[in-house]
Amino acid sequence: MKGSPTVHLRKALEASLAAIGVPTEGIETGATIIRIPSDQVSIELVATNDGRVWRASETYFVRPLGAMEERPVTTVLFETPLGNEILMARWIARRIAEARIDFALDGISMV
Repeated sequence: MKGSPTVHLRKALEASLAAIGVPTEGIETGATIIRIPSDQVSIELVATNDGRVWRASETYFVRPLGAMEERPVTTVLFETPLGNEILMARWIARRIAEARIDFALDGISMV
């Protein structure tokens, strides 16, 4: 397949996210990073001792006890070796679907 690894991952992400009804218009693409701002997820191509990998991370905001302002917290979700763009896209779509389901269920009162 021609094109950069980021282009390959973007195409795979668009297909997987569209399959679960997530709009893809807001996806931001850089040379080595893809951001999905609506879900606070980013996937970056990084160099490690074992070679280049895709690293998916999620950023959310927490307010420490007694603090007035929230602070960002970033958590690495998973990594896949370069060349596994389909697997990364599948994992991202599942993670986003799971997070959206959890959010919807959190809003239901189970009294």
